Amino acid sequence: GVVATAAIIPLIFLASGTHPDEPLPFSNSLRGLDQNAEMHGVKCCSHEKIGRGWLKTPSGPEWCPFTYDTRKEKNCAPATFQEATIFCAAKGGRICTAHELESSCTSTEGERCEYVWGYDNGGIDHLLQPAVVRLPLLSDNESTIAPLLSDNESTATAAINTGPDDVARPMGDALSDTAPSIEDVPSEAENVSSRPLVHVFSPYHDPSAETFAPLNVEQWTMLVSAKSSQERFHTSLGSNGKHDLPVLEHPPFDHVILVCAVLKMDEEILKDILSLYCDHVVVLARSTAEVYTNLKPLPFVQDIVDAGRSVMNKDDDYYLMLTNADICPSGFFYHLAQTSIQKSTAISVNRMTIPKPHLTLPNKTDGPIDVKHDIAFNIMQQARIALNHHGQVNGAIAHPGQDCYLFHPSLLDEISFGDLFLGYPRWAGTVDLMMRIAAINYHNFQSNKLGTFHLGDERPWQQESEITNSTESEITKSTDMSFWKDFDPEELKYLVYCPVVIHPPRGVHTLQNVINCGKLFVPRNSDDGVVPAFVQPGYEDVYMKTNSASDVLISKDGFPEATYIWQGSTSKMRRAWIASWG
Repeated sequence: GVVATAAIIPLIFLASGTHPDEPLPFSNSLRGLDQNAEMHGVKCCSHEKIGRGWLKTPSGPEWCPFTYDTRKEKNCAPATFQEATIFCAAKGGRICTAHELESSCTSTEGERCEYVWGYDNGGIDHLLQPAVVRLPLLSDNESTIAPLLSDNESTATAAINTGPDDVARPMGDALSDTAPSIEDVPSEAENVSSRPLVHVFSPYHDPSAETFAPLNVEQWTMLVSAKSSQERFHTSLGSNGKHDLPVLEHPPFDHVILVCAVLKMDEEILKDILSLYCDHVVVLARSTAEVYTNLKPLPFVQDIVDAGRSVMNKDDDYYLMLTNADICPSGFFYHLAQTSIQKSTAISVNRMTIPKPHLTLPNKTDGPIDVKHDIAFNIMQQARIALNHHGQVNGAIAHPGQDCYLFHPSLLDEISFGDLFLGYPRWAGTVDLMMRIAAINYHNFQSNKLGTFHLGDERPWQQESEITNSTESEITKSTDMSFWKDFDPEELKYLVYCPVVIHPPRGVHTLQNVINCGKLFVPRNSDDGVVPAFVQPGYEDVYMKTNSASDVLISKDGFPEATYIWQGSTSKMRRAWIASWG
């Protein structure tokens, strides 16, 4: 496919919107500015108190947000608009609106910062746009800022004050002399190194989406989350205390590349959106609709992974991460991934679920991209607050399935994902078993507030998923299984070889994916012994030496059985399904 490099743009961080009584337009703000050349002061706002350094101005209106105290930054941290955006994002906040700035929400005693960057929604169609705002200055003896946290306050107190995607920070960090200033923020060129994490996923056009079209709300939130987490990872390099994870002397990767792999049919309608979030957009050469006459268009797992590899050179050292397009990373997820993968060649991550009743979601959004971005950012912050309260009322809840895989690309020399495709079972279970067998120190991580999350838990694929705990006669009475007879008997026989299928598939997509799973586990004789078909030629001895090879046993009749699944089907049961419906 064609690889296109995206432009770097500043994100508009409006956490909870502006005050509803905000006047339009603003008389004291200037527009029509050169965002890439002009240097002005920086003020950061947040509707959540993120931690040390985030203060309230008591004399301001009640609705004022928290503001980051910049008294220890140089000359109000003058910067270009993009540098200001990155700076505030690194602190966990956003650039303030013009109304917040003009209303003395950010006034600080003794500050000599007169003109600062802000957002003004008094432009065409009231869209947010960069502006420069003149601040109301305070004299040295005017004290309107809340007192700073004392150095004697406990770390537990700081933990209570952390924001939706932060964790407890060591006291004294946020305002320390070593806290990153704008001069410390890595430039795009400085971020480039030889060891990236390539996070690849496959966004798709959802014609049924009533909000956020042409995507859906889950995908918009994922894009915003991934870009926000990427920027946080980049801007916090070399700084301590932003999370409670260990600082690695030799990290497995040191920057993140976002790769969007899209179907050809979706390229045109999604290109303007994806160019804002994805570092690369790769067009996939095929879909399931082009390979199978009875399936809707879906991407193949191997093609998505190859899209991620295509942005790197053959000899580059890097890691790959594969997720669904609606799996959102937390604010420090890439930091977590960095520490979790250091002793393994592959790991998987179980997401957290954010129940939609816990979120304020729009009924319909027909606005332009920047408006949708702002709403998605707001939803992301709501979700991250729920992550911080997982296990509590209105908090996130655990999800049993894996939908995030992080691995070294050298594994792809040893194994092939064949024709597994996303969207229907058992692609994830199959990949999980293959990773268990081939990877070194493979382990699964259950997400917490530093992991991944998904909005809601509708699971639409269950409509044609496997039927649980039913006899064959009960299944026949409740479900039309005649579609099995539309499959070639020679194809159906591969179902017997899929060791991760638990119950009979009741839809064409799931049945085809289970067949494709079976093709990967068909036993193959080699000089080193019997190996499954997914093992690439030349790596049979590696498979035989892998301790976890015992996760799959070849039965006496030549069929593979997964030993680690506590409740699964047997090859005898799978043959009976084919006899009943095939």
